[in-house]
This record gives sequence, structure tokens and C-alpha cells, in this order.
Amino acid sequence: MEKHTLELLEFHSVLDELRSLCITEEGRTLLGSQDIQVDTQEINGILDIVVEVRSLLESGESEPDMSFPFIQELLPALEKEGNVFEGKEIIDIAVFVNAAYTMERFIRKWTVEAGESRLADLSSFPDLKGTTRRIFSIVDFDGTLKDKKIPVLKKLKDAVLSLKQEIGDTTAGYFKNEKYRGIWQSNLPSQRGERTVLPLKVEYKNRVHGIVHEVSSTGATLFIEPMEIVEKNNRLAVLENQYHAECRKILRELSGLLRSERDGIGEIVQRVAFLDSMFARARYSVNHSCTRADISTERIHLIDARHPLLGKECVPVTITCEKTIQVIVISGPNTGGKTVTLKTVGLLSLMNQFGMEIPVKEGSVVRIFPGMYVDIGDEQSIAMSLSTFSGHMKRVAAFLVESPPGSLVLLDELGSGTDGEEGSALAMAVIDRFIEKGCVVLTTTHQNRLKSYAFSHDKVENASMEFDDTNLAPLFRLQVGFPGESHALDIAEAGGLGEDIIDSARKYISAGNVNISELIRGLNRKKTLLSKREGALFKEREDVLRLRREVEEKEALVRGKEMALREEGTAALSVFLRESRKKLENLVRQVKEQQASKEITREVKSFISDLDAKVTEEQELIDAEQPVEQPGGIIRPGTDVLVKRSRKTGKVIRKGKHNIWIVQTDSMRVEIPEPELVPVETEQKPRPRYDLDGVESSAPSTLELDVRGLRLEEALSAMEKYLDSCIVSGITRFSIIHGKGEGILQMGIQSYLKKSRVVTDFSFSSPETGGFGKTEVKLD
Repeated sequence: MEKHTLELLEFHSVLDELRSLCITEEGRTLLGSQDIQVDTQEINGILDIVVEVRSLLESGESEPDMSFPFIQELLPALEKEGNVFEGKEIIDIAVFVNAAYTMERFIRKWTVEAGESRLADLSSFPDLKGTTRRIFSIVDFDGTLKDKKIPVLKKLKDAVLSLKQEIGDTTAGYFKNEKYRGIWQSNLPSQRGERTVLPLKVEYKNRVHGIVHEVSSTGATLFIEPMEIVEKNNRLAVLENQYHAECRKILRELSGLLRSERDGIGEIVQRVAFLDSMFARARYSVNHSCTRADISTERIHLIDARHPLLGKECVPVTITCEKTIQVIVISGPNTGGKTVTLKTVGLLSLMNQFGMEIPVKEGSVVRIFPGMYVDIGDEQSIAMSLSTFSGHMKRVAAFLVESPPGSLVLLDELGSGTDGEEGSALAMAVIDRFIEKGCVVLTTTHQNRLKSYAFSHDKVENASMEFDDTNLAPLFRLQVGFPGESHALDIAEAGGLGEDIIDSARKYISAGNVNISELIRGLNRKKTLLSKREGALFKEREDVLRLRREVEEKEALVRGKEMALREEGTAALSVFLRESRKKLENLVRQVKEQQASKEITREVKSFISDLDAKVTEEQELIDAEQPVEQPGGIIRPGTDVLVKRSRKTGKVIRKGKHNIWIVQTDSMRVEIPEPELVPVETEQKPRPRYDLDGVESSAPSTLELDVRGLRLEEALSAMEKYLDSCIVSGITRFSIIHGKGEGILQMGIQSYLKKSRVVTDFSFSSPETGGFGKTEVKLD
């Protein structure tokens, strides 16, 4: 992105706040080096992690205290063989690594409950706990060695302390000895060149035999080392040198231990810095109530967007640019929020492409722009002999050359600062060219001709900042679809300009401009009226839908009760029929035994038939109320069917007589009339296919796989095929070149290798063959 664009949109202020939310200097450094992204997959990858981190921060889990000393500058020294670190540098590295494990435990505690996450993979650090334990056991947090826990140092330290006590006793003896009373400038010994000396008055220089190390600036004092103390000081120097030599030896050992773990330390520093930059973004989201906007290739729809630098007093603005619209012309009063709207759209677009959530409501949509070009403010330059108009035109001319298709162009007061007619014509011509290039343009204006142009062009739309006509004050709300008035005379009158001047100004306004202003007022009045009618219609529609739902619910309830009553009546009738049939059959048997007439027998059978018909009629009424499947095909042997009356499914065996089919249901075969059967479809499960075409049997042409420039998904796919090819060909070692960059490729690839069952080991390459930009892989 153009540097001047970032400055005009004040992106550096957002970046400064992000950096202040980091807890490591490495994270701050990384944020300062990260670029505005133009790749949708990269942006979504970062946002996925940011959303996870925000969920973690909002889960109620308290962040642990973590201290991360700045050790980035120590990493190059780890590569140098024989380099010895100071104790403070060694303990700083150990403290950093230990804090990384605290971060890992904090993240894993949450991800175990939340389930699978990318955050857990990113926080899986190399195991250097043995190294840090060794360091913490012998080095204090101030960088000094714990000599009491190291036998050789303890012995030397005790000897040094004992000898210092002996020297102290000897010097005290000189001060107390009556023989030397009055010859000392003070009763306190001094140190010169790490040797103990006594302050002797110069006039008594022959009273004490010894070595003079220094004379005071006044010449009145000699700092002398008596011969009795010389030998003790010599022994002390030897002991202290032995002590420091042993300390150096231990520091050299620990430095070598750290050097052997330099790859792991480098990876931990890199991952901590990346995670810190993600946590900073998430903290920003929480602080500013941000949400993740959906990404579209066709439209912008920002709902209640807030400029993050304006604080709580900011009035949210909603702006929509559909895929059929390329240009929005924003008009309205001065100080009404037109320029702030441009800056809000631009800054939020930059934030989104930096992998940040933005201060908008859920459901907002943003586009990814390959370039952003902004011309806001006064570009006047005395040094370059540029007027305000010339300065603007110079930048616009550069935009027309440099902007790729799909770029976002923000122009404040396009065509202003010169003759109104010529400025308007120039503005329309510039917009035409941006439309031809496929750019998205937001521009502000007070020019009526530009507003009329927006009405007549199908790819240009008017928008305006709302104005309170009663109080003569801007409302800072944007309405899309209608132009706005500048209200210059009204605002000037409210500001105290004389009424006679305002009246005179109105007379100078041409009739054409008055008509356009009246047209705008009329359109706004109609818009307000239509909005009210739309609101009333919407409410009426909601009421109708609500009543319809209530009627349908009541109807379903009534039908359900009716069905229940019918089924209950049919069941009772069936019981009655069975009892009646049994009773009548007994009666018929008795009649036959008593040799009754045929007429009485017919009447009894007729009674039974009438009862049976009544039950059948009731059952048909119930069947008519129940939904049944529509016929799905022709009935033939082998067809799966549904029996209407019993609602059971079965399979047709064969056709019987008189339109009767033999059907197998459950464990029995039954004869059922064809009208009672409905063919049903059975779901055919596809047979699984096994495709081995993805495995390449040919050996790879080189033992290096270069995935630089690929997206993570593409890189993993290429690596998977390369692994298969190596396995088939019997290759056990190769390397992957992924570059350093922001570390997304590197971390994704190493996370994959860590989970692979065929990979036995992997590590970064040596500095001379690629360092952190290349990973060496060993297969089983």
C-alpha cells in the first residue's frame, strides 16, 4: 500500500495501539514488519486465529503473568561457535523459554475444552525444559551464578571471603596500633586496582614500608599498600582469578548448551512473536468491540461502522456499495461527516487486510482491495510551486496510472479549488476513467453537476449526510440513494452572518441551482414519506404473517383433536363390532340349531354387514385426513410399497386374482388390493470408491521441495505428494524451502510434519544452507 495513503488514513495510530498491546518486544517488532495483505486466504487464516484468541480472552480465563525479556538480538550470537554469553543473557533466554511454556499451558487449557484449534498447533513449542532446568539450577535471576550450589565455586568463594576477612583484620590493626596513631588521613581502607590500600598522610611517608599506588589530587595523601598486606592481596588476586575462571568455564558450558538448542530457541521466539501479534489483535478487538466482517469479491456493506480513533463519541455510519455500483458520490453540509466517512471506509479496509477485526456490527461485508489510493486534505506545496488544486490533480493523475483494477480510491472534494464548471467537468471525466479501470471510488462533493451526474449514471450512486433542518445542525448519518444539500447559507446565518448578506446571497444564486436544491429537498421529503409508508407496510405485513401463523396453529390443533376423536370413536366401534359379531354368531348358531327360517338368518347377517360397513366408513374418513405418499411408479414384483391402511412397508411378491397383490410385510405374506398400495423409493447407498491416482511412483527430480510463494493449503498438498513420491522411491532425507516471511508457511509445514507417522525427525537447516527459511526432513 502507498505510504502516503497509510499516513492519511492514520493507520500508524492503530498500529501504535496494537504494538502497545503486545507483551514482547519481539511481537512489537513483528507487527511493525507485517504488511497489508491482498490475498483472501492469508487474511482469513490470520482472522481465524484472532477470533480463536478473542474467544479465549472472553472465556473468563485470566491471563497468567508472563515475563518475556528481549532476546531477539541474542539469536545471531547463538550461531557463532565459541561465543560465551554473560550470565544475564543466559538467564534471559531461559526466562523467555519458560514464559513460552506458561503461554502454552494457558492456551492448551482452553483449547482442550474448546476442541480442535489452530491456536493449539501454533503454541506447541519444542521441549527445552531440561535445558532451562539446568540453567535455573545454577544461575540466579540477576545473572549471577549460585556459587553455594556449585562445590568448586563454593570452596573458592569461602577462601576469598576468609582472606578478605584476614586483610580487614590486618588493616584494622594498623589503625588501632599506637605506633601509627595520627599518621592516617582516615580510619577506613580504600581500594586501588582491586587491592586494599591505606590513606597515609604525605609527611609520614617514611613511617610505613610499602608500595604507593596513588597520590591524592591535593598531594596530601598517599594511598599505600603496606608490605604486610601485599602478600595477602596477591593471594586474594590469585583466588579471585581462579573463581572467575571457574565461572567463565560454567558460562561457556551453558552457552554451548544453548547453542546446541538454537533451532528450538529460534522457533520458540518466532512462534511467541507471532502469537503475541495475534493476542494484540484480539485485545484490540475486545477493547473496541470489533467483529469479524465477511469477505466478498463484489460488495461493501458496513453496518454501524465506527472510526476507531474517534472514541465513544463517534456516530456510527452504515454504507453499502453493491456489485453494480462502482462510485458513490457523498454530498451534504460542511462538518457533516463526509470526510470522516471516507476515512472510516479506508481505515477499516486497511485493518481488515492487516488481519484485524473491525468496529462494525455482525453481518458487515468488506472487499479485498489490491491497492488503496487516498487524496484527502490540503496538498498545497510552496517549495514545489503547487497550489491546492494542482496538488490534488498531481495525486489523482498518479492514481490513474498506478491503481490496478479493483482498487479503492477515496477522493475528498474532487474538482474543487478551481472554476466550478471546469472542476465539475474534470471530476466527471476522472470518475469515468476510474470506472473504465474497474476501481471502486468514494468521493465527496458540494457540486450540483456532480450530483446530477450520479443520477444519470448506472454505475454511480448518490449518498448524503443527513441534516437537521430545524436546528440547522448535521446529524452525521449517511443515507444512500439521495444527494444532500450543502446548507451553506443556513449554516452561515446560524453562525452569525447578517440577514441582509444572506438575502443578498440568495439573489445571486442562479435559478438552475435553486431548482436543483428544491429538487433535492423534494426527493428527501418523498424519501421520508416513503420510509414511513414502508415502515407501516412492514408492520402490517408482520401482523398478517403473525395472524396467519396463529390460524394455522389453531387449525392444526383442531385437526389433531378431530383425528384423535375419530380414532377414539373408531376404536370403540371396533370393540363394539367384535362383541356384536360374537354375540350374533352365537345367536345364528342357536337359530340354526332350532331350525329357524331363512328369513331370520338373512336379517342377522344383514345386521353384521351394516356394522362392518360403519367401521369401514369411519376408517376411510381418518385415512382421508392423513397425508400419504404420492405414487412413485408402477407396481410390479420386487417393488417396495407402503400399505395405506396399516402404514407398513413391504415388498411385492407376485400378482394374485382380481387386482390383488401378494405382499411380504414383516414376517408374513398378505393379499392387498392395488388401490391400498403406494410404491416408495429406497435410498441406494453408493459403493465406496478408492482412488490411488494421487500417489506418484516416480522418484522426485531433486531432494529439495521449494514452496515459496504458495498458499499454505497448496504447499501442504505439494508436500504430501512429494512425501508419497519419496516413500515409493525409498528416499529417506530431503529438505523443504519455505522462506521466513511471517512464519505461516513454516509453522503450518512443521505442524504437518510433527503429526506425520512417516517422518522420524525434522529441524531447521544450518545458517549457511538456509537457516530458519529451510526445514530438513528425515523419513522412517
